[in-house]
Parts: sequence; C-alpha cells; structure tokens
Amino acid sequence: MKRYLALMILAGVLVLIVLNLPGEGQKPGGEGPEAKGKAAGFSLPRRQTTLTFVERKGKTLYDFYCVLCHGATGNGDGFNSFNLTQQPAKLADPHLLAKLSDAQIMAVVKKGGAALGLSSQMPSWGSLFKDQDITSLIAYVRTLSKPGGE
Repeated sequence: MKRYLALMILAGVLVLIVLNLPGEGQKPGGEGPEAKGKAAGFSLPRRQTTLTFVERKGKTLYDFYCVLCHGATGNGDGFNSFNLTQQPAKLADPHLLAKLSDAQIMAVVKKGGAALGLSSQMPSWGSLFKDQDITSLIAYVRTLSKPGGE
C-alpha cells in the first residue's frame, strides 16, 4: 500500500512537471496573451495593480459591503442590483465622481442615498463605519473611476 501511494505521488509530480514544460517552438516561460498581442501590433491597457494602504483597506470594506449592489468594478451591476427599483450609482464613471466631493460621498455613506436626494434604497452605514473607514472607502472608490483602475 505504501509503495502504491508513493508511485501515485511520483506520477502526480511528473504530470505537473510535464504540464509546465514549454511546448515545441515555445520559449521557456511560454508566451501569454500579452506577449502574443504585442507581436500582433497591439497591447492591452495597463491596469493599476498597486493600491495604497488606505485604498486596500477601503477595497476590503467595498468588497464586503458595497459590491453586492455596485458591482466588483463599480458599474452598478452587482448581484443585488437587479432587485432594486433604481440602478445603483456607477462608481466607475469618472464624470459622476468628478462632480462629487469627498464630503458628499461621506454623507451618502453615513446617512444613505436619501441624504443627497438619491435612491432611498442606498442604506446608511454611519452606525457601522467610523469616519476613518469611510475615508478609506472613498479613496478606493475613486480608484474605480481612474483609467485602468482596480
């Protein structure tokens, strides 16, 4: 039994090694879609991959509390958005966020959408979040509207 188990582990390791070897005509490391795109004469837009500490903290809050309605990319297409009578704000829209100050966004998060005459279905989070949490959340939300943002 021990010999059979050892052979199965060895076979699994060999399969993993073979799957990671470059194929015929490929360079070691392989060519991903980005390299193939460059060879064809175009490149994909570069995405922002680094967030500050404050933005990462805001992302954690956003992913837990906001993504259900506003969606992972901030386009108002979250799982719960289809149950709402008014579509959630598209936080990825740079024109929308350019019009809103941090104080206005803070008021909406603290007091709900009705605080600025927006959807009353946007709940108030003031009893749950501290001002510092909302500041982090605003910092992350602003990254959603930047070109190549989160």
